[in-house]
Amino acid sequence: MSFLTITNYSEVGRPKEKLQADYWEFIPNHGRSDLSNPFVTIYKDNGNVWLLSAKKALAWHPTIGDRITQLDMVENVVIERTADNGATPTKVATQAMQYFPSKGLISSSEYVSMQQPGLLISGYGLSGYLDKNRIELHDNITTVYHQNAS
Repeated sequence: MSFLTITNYSEVGRPKEKLQADYWEFIPNHGRSDLSNPFVTIYKDNGNVWLLSAKKALAWHPTIGDRITQLDMVENVVIERTADNGATPTKVATQAMQYFPSKGLISSSEYVSMQQPGLLISGYGLSGYLDKNRIELHDNITTVYHQNAS
């Protein structure tokens, strides 16, 4: 399927998450779909919005009608929290990441760089708790503070 969009809604009818892909191929014998240029928009109850994108992904779901249990994103993975609702804008980049939609978790064992205004943090490994708006880097962490240009 080309240029596909799937939107999941909360119990009260608000968008919970939206997954878009330029190309989507379900592989029934493997219980997964192969996606090209996936883009995920996650709407949190507190008004924050998270955006996940990559060049490729594997979406794990036993049948075409089942919800995705895990999304393995690879190549130029970017995770962004927008400045909506007064949130501090955050941009994270890595080469591979897993997203677990039912838990609101993201993880990676790869090199990760995270930017916020005036701050650059890098290291290896990541755990992200999107419901709590918290991202943790694990090993060999370097933090650089800088003044924003006015």
